[in-house]
Amino acid sequence: MIAAAPADGLFYGNEPENYAIALGTFLALSIAIALLARYGPLAQSLRRRRERGSARPFDTYLLAQIETTFVPLAYVVAVFVAFSTLHLDNAARHVLRQVGIGVGAWALVRIGIGLFRFWVEASIARSAERGLSGANLRSFVPFVTILGWGVAVVFVLDQWGFHVSTIVAGLGIGGVAVALAAQSILRDWFGYIALVSDRPFEIGHFVQVGPEYTGTVDAIGMRSIRMRSLSGEEVTIPNSDVANARLRNYTRMQERRIVFTFTVSHATPAEHLRELPGLVRAAIEAQALVRFDRSHWLSFTEAGFVFENVYFVLSPEYNLYMDVQHAVNLALVASLHAREIELAGPPMLAPVTNPAGSA
Repeated sequence: MIAAAPADGLFYGNEPENYAIALGTFLALSIAIALLARYGPLAQSLRRRRERGSARPFDTYLLAQIETTFVPLAYVVAVFVAFSTLHLDNAARHVLRQVGIGVGAWALVRIGIGLFRFWVEASIARSAERGLSGANLRSFVPFVTILGWGVAVVFVLDQWGFHVSTIVAGLGIGGVAVALAAQSILRDWFGYIALVSDRPFEIGHFVQVGPEYTGTVDAIGMRSIRMRSLSGEEVTIPNSDVANARLRNYTRMQERRIVFTFTVSHATPAEHLRELPGLVRAAIEAQALVRFDRSHWLSFTEAGFVFENVYFVLSPEYNLYMDVQHAVNLALVASLHAREIELAGPPMLAPVTNPAGSA
């Protein structure tokens, strides 16, 4: 502690006027900080934008940081400036240094977490503009918050002279034990992080997970996703399996490419074979929301001549595709019958009844 010497008019090493100067310095700086926070051009501009509803996301973030981080930090700096006008011994300066380290770590963590929250909200807004949902990104905020404050606490304790190496080593050993005991849960958690960061699908999307599961995503949890299958039941799949599976997202399909074939009889005349691509094109282009691509005589088979046809349905809706294909099939059958062109198929064997008296 600083020794006091009342006999010569000193109090803790400083005369009364020194304390008056320190107090006056703190009060002057505090008034200046309050005025700048309330009437400063930057703060006023940001508040006016907020009141008019024209504030950008970064404006909102910056105003929040000014009010909750920079202003309190400025008052702490004012205290340090006021103390700097006094005559302090090494012990007092050491205490102020340790307090400064703690306050600096607090400010850095708050600014860092605020920046991360701003990035998350901006990413969600960008996803919403594309018609997607990025709300799952908010689930990262607690992890980053805990990690940031944990690192700050360990750093400050180390700067204050505590032996944190033992604590860190203990946490490491405990972490390894927990990881070994909960491998499947941790795999699912890391799978969740991969799904949320990569976002191969959103809630409400129609997806296929691997070769087995097809349905609509109802929920994305930290351990599993829940899907509503085509047959109606709810399917739960661990996140680790989803992250490692081959995914097909049909909701993000812009258009559907359709390939279908049919086979006509070997007895079909050459002039009718030349007409068939045009008949296919007319049948397809008569439908709405389609784009014809091609129709070709593909190959010879034992059953007949195979024609391959390709067109696009300009919508991801499966029911629309089936309606179009149904109409195309009807139109093709009508055109083929009008020209007496037979579709080829496997031979039909009539049942044979044994004659009476035969063995």
